[in-house]
Parts: sequence; C-alpha cells; structure tokens
Amino acid sequence: MMRFCALCVCVVATVGCGGDDEKIPARIDAATIDARVIDGPTIDAPTDAPTDAPVDAPPFVNNCLPSLATDATGAGASRTITFSGLTYTPTCLRIAAGQMVTFSGDFTTHPLVGGTLVNGTVGTPDATSPITTTNTGTTATFTFPTAGEYPFYCMVHQLQMMGGVVYVQ
Repeated sequence: MMRFCALCVCVVATVGCGGDDEKIPARIDAATIDARVIDGPTIDAPTDAPTDAPVDAPPFVNNCLPSLATDATGAGASRTITFSGLTYTPTCLRIAAGQMVTFSGDFTTHPLVGGTLVNGTVGTPDATSPITTTNTGTTATFTFPTAGEYPFYCMVHQLQMMGGVVYVQ
C-alpha cells in the first residue's frame, strides 16, 4: 500500500490548475507535514492487473526473446542474417536442429562472436557456440546441430548492443 503526501498533491494541483485550489502555506512545520502524510489519501495497487501475466517471463538475451524470433524452420526459408550499421537482420532467428545460418556483411568492421552481451554491454564469448569468431570476409555459414539458444554479437559494437540470437529447436 502506498501513501501520498497531501502537500505533494496540493503543489501539483496549485501549479497545474492555476490558482483556485488550496494555497500552500508560507511556513510548514513538522506537525503539519506529519498530519498530511498520515491523513493523506491512500492509493492501492491496481486491481485490473491481469492474473495470468507470467511472473517468470524470460529475460532478453542480446536484444531477443524466443517470441520475437523470425521463424526460418521451413524447408524454403531464408536463413541468412545480414548486418550493417549497428543492426543484424533479423536480430532473432528460429531454425531447426541441423540447419545452417549464413551471416552476411563486412566482418572487418563488424567482427562476429558467438556469446552473450552481459548487462547489455559487456561481451562474453562462448567457446562452445557453433558461431566461431569471424573477423575477415563478408559471409560465414555455421551449422547448428543441437537445440539450444545461441547468442552472438559484434565485438566492436558491443557497447551499442549490436547482438542477436539463433534459437534452435
């Protein structure tokens, strides 16, 4: 339960409405403040919050959630992730186990690393990722043999949160 100070409400009402509301006294002593805090309006948490909202929703990983992933599991689906500027397109991709993904862009200016952006800014490479560090050329293709979550990021632009995830099912 939260309590709001009537004095704070008065300040907002006087400033926002233009003057016909209660005026703020020139001098307020501690007893007046205590009385206003204790006797002020009480506002409870909203009662219209959905009861089925997930409490343990998964956190974003490298700007992705599984629900945001582009589905490329079908036989004719494109499984190419392009990059330029500070963006991978698509950022989040879902494929089937055993499928390959091609990254296409300039790896000299955007070195690719398989790993996670910790706290959204510090890259932590994953030595077990099928996405190996690539810093030359313009295309690289990786096979994802097993189901899992395979994050990746740009080594140079990790502070700008340039990253994504390949979700393998």
